Amino acid sequence: MAVAISVAALSACGHSQPSGLDATDTSHLLAFADAAAHGCHGKATHVQVARSTRDKATIATMGEIGSVGDHRPVWAMLITGDTYTCVTTGPSGSSPTQTTHDLVLIIDAKTFQGTDGGWSAHDTLSGLAPVITLR
Repeated sequence: MAVAISVAALSACGHSQPSGLDATDTSHLLAFADAAAHGCHGKATHVQVARSTRDKATIATMGEIGSVGDHRPVWAMLITGDTYTCVTTGPSGSSPTQTTHDLVLIIDAKTFQGTDGGWSAHDTLSGLAPVITLR
């Protein structure tokens, strides 16, 4: 099931951060997390990211089986710390909303556009080290 999340283009400028991310990337990722959580009626209290490829990230975080054939660099993001009620897209007759305590997003590392989003028993960044806590 996918989360319907729309995020406007984000911009920022800044300096190097201790996590290895520069301030611009950190700002983009936190703004994305805040917008996604807000879109699901919650707050992005705890935000973690791991750099990966889209193939590896979707398999690790969303339980995708096999390869999606996309090796572009992405950020896998885990947002926790609140209850999120999200509008979903799914088969006809499925629930129009999903309530969860964590959100997983896959964000293109170059454009900062979302490529995937959701939740499942696989909502983890394990295996996508190093995991960076942004908040």
